[in-house]
Amino acid sequence: MGYSDLFIGHTIGYIGNALDPVADAYAGGATTDVFNMANFHNGAFVMVQGAIEDAGISNIVTLLACDDATPSNSSTMAFRHRSYTASTDAWAAMLTAAAAGYNFNSNNAVANGIHVVEFSASEVFADGGNGYGYVQLSIAETANKTVTAGILFIGLDPRHNDGTPSGAKT
Repeated sequence: MGYSDLFIGHTIGYIGNALDPVADAYAGGATTDVFNMANFHNGAFVMVQGAIEDAGISNIVTLLACDDATPSNSSTMAFRHRSYTASTDAWAAMLTAAAAGYNFNSNNAVANGIHVVEFSASEVFADGGNGYGYVQLSIAETANKTVTAGILFIGLDPRHNDGTPSGAKT
């Protein structure tokens, strides 16, 4: 499956940095910027990785539904994910991760890989009845290894598709 097939059937309404690209991006754990899902039906975080220290990397990624732009309350939620391996030029099948998260680097420790986390706004808003409307990723560095990476947020299927990009970053 090529990149153009990744979001087939979706309209991209917003693309922006969630975590700026940097060496050792997940050092000590990291969280992305917070994004408001009010303008979108669906969303995705795209983790683009370059160099990795070695195959012993371990980073648990969780998707957080948040109560506002500077969350004082958040809860983990299940999500769908897939990974791309540059060496084979192939995307893995779409899988589901539990709210406890998914260890992309332990399961897919390859340099120049891409990992996608997908979710719907209704899943964020439903969050156990809490009605949270914001979302962010949390990456727990469970093994002290260097990963060069950056993360994008993509707002999909804008609620008001008038040709103007919708705002999402808080």
